[in-house]
Amino acid sequence: MGNQWVDLVPRNTLLEYYKTIITSNNGFLISMAIIDIILVVTLRSINIKNNKKYKSITTS
Repeated sequence: MGNQWVDLVPRNTLLEYYKTIITSNNGFLISMAIIDIILVVTLRSINIKNNKKYKSITTS
């Protein structure tokens, strides 16, 4: 449930967002974008692990 907003935003829009940040040459924005990407990836992997865990419980 953590990051359902990612599914609502088209991926090309997110890519454009990160592309403009990286090309802005602003170190602070770039570091924040990197932290943001790391958080989204870890939340997704945690989400996937939890979903697999609960699915195995309900199907057995």
